[in-house]
Amino acid sequence: MKKIKWLTIWNLVKLLSLLLFIIFILSVFLNQNNSIKIIDNTENCAESLEQFYEDEHYVYYFPCIQSETVYVKIYNEPKILIKDALKSNKITIDQLEGAGLKFYKEAKFELNIKSSDKCKVNTLISKEESKLDYNIYSYCLEEVSIVINENFYTLKDALLTSKINMDEIINKMEYDSKYGQTIKDAFNDGGTTIYKNFSYSILKCKKLLGTNDIYIGNSSLGYGNDFCE
Repeated sequence: MKKIKWLTIWNLVKLLSLLLFIIFILSVFLNQNNSIKIIDNTENCAESLEQFYEDEHYVYYFPCIQSETVYVKIYNEPKILIKDALKSNKITIDQLEGAGLKFYKEAKFELNIKSSDKCKVNTLISKEESKLDYNIYSYCLEEVSIVINENFYTLKDALLTSKINMDEIINKMEYDSKYGQTIKDAFNDGGTTIYKNFSYSILKCKKLLGTNDIYIGNSSLGYGNDFCE
């Protein structure tokens, strides 16, 4: 009985130690996320976009001239200019956005389409080709291409060789919709969304009892009975 009792106590001690360790890790994580502070010392902000960072797919701009007056304080370190913190990999652009930094971003890729006189749905990339859980279709199009960092690809080749992914393309449409460059409509069917700009449209299906396929088309693309089935 004593042996069983000691084993029980020992198991409780181990469980308590594990819980304390988990609490410690969570507290460190939360403190880190709450210890990123944007410090804006800009007094007179000349109205002109100013580039302060770029990555593989985007160029990031301040809404005015302020790259020498906007800092970030990371944890207990001295404040540092945001452009320098990014350049030295002390922080990511996503962390800065989460901390409240306001900026514009411009995609370094451009999607191009060539419309077809025959409006029909064609399979651009199947699930089997992409290993994703959705198909990608074109509608009323002869060709879909993309320019990434001044390099030309068919969209199919760019996606299959991981030069870009559909999330990045749709995220650009989502971002542009916030600034009136893209029209966004959402439907009460589980989350289907259609994005339209002056050049092309993207329908992202998300139905409760349907698919999550993606359709790329010209301005005539809409959401009807023939899609997202």
